[in-house]
Amino acid sequence: MLKKRIIFVLFYQNGYFHLSRNFSLQKVGDCNWLLEKFRFSSIGDYIDELIILDVSRGPSAPDSRKYFCDSISMLMKNIFVPLTIGGGIRTISDAHDYFQVGADKVSMNWAISEKPKLISDVAEKYGSQAVTVSLDVRLYNDGYAAYINYGRDRVGSVSDMISAAEGVGAGEILITSIDQDGTGAGLDSKLLKSLPNVSVPIIACGGAGKPEHFFEILSMTNISGVATGNLFNFIGTGFLELRRDLAESLPNVRKL
Repeated sequence: MLKKRIIFVLFYQNGYFHLSRNFSLQKVGDCNWLLEKFRFSSIGDYIDELIILDVSRGPSAPDSRKYFCDSISMLMKNIFVPLTIGGGIRTISDAHDYFQVGADKVSMNWAISEKPKLISDVAEKYGSQAVTVSLDVRLYNDGYAAYINYGRDRVGSVSDMISAAEGVGAGEILITSIDQDGTGAGLDSKLLKSLPNVSVPIIACGGAGKPEHFFEILSMTNISGVATGNLFNFIGTGFLELRRDLAESLPNVRKL
């Protein structure tokens, strides 16, 4: 039985980490703030994976990639969980930079519609297990549509984009609900139940704010993991309590 995963997401922009609500960002602090104020190093005891996304928008400073990678190195110094890094991957060299800094997987969003061969190339070089395709999703007319470029540009139906991601070699797919993002009001179960069957794991993100939200979605057979970027709900003892509660209720969640 495959284990269900509890995943934490960090959003980075221009030297600082942010909260995200419906893809609008609110700055909360830099690496030192996370390490000192939130004892971030202890998070590795309670989560299964960490995702760090560079969501910087507009032109970047020449050294922005270096600052981002340096920040990741600082955060991961005493954390030993699988790491996914994403944001700004336009070439296979960009992906290589993230693997060099310690990524186990890279996450790509823009490429699924604009440069799908890049996903195939990264999968061929590093293995499909090292490639996550990130689909940002919101309600559109009577269904759900996938978006790129921070939720600005609609690229097709969720079903079509999931099929495309699987077809170009994605090892897993991250589905983020723009409508639920940062609300803490629960994930979009209707969206997740509507997803087509695929052979790769699916991670659900957007709206998780309480243990019961994780329980609801991790109970679904087509969902491999739930990710949250809700700093204030889960840092501290939040993830410890979450894992303890879930492990008591679900047999396929790793126990402490």
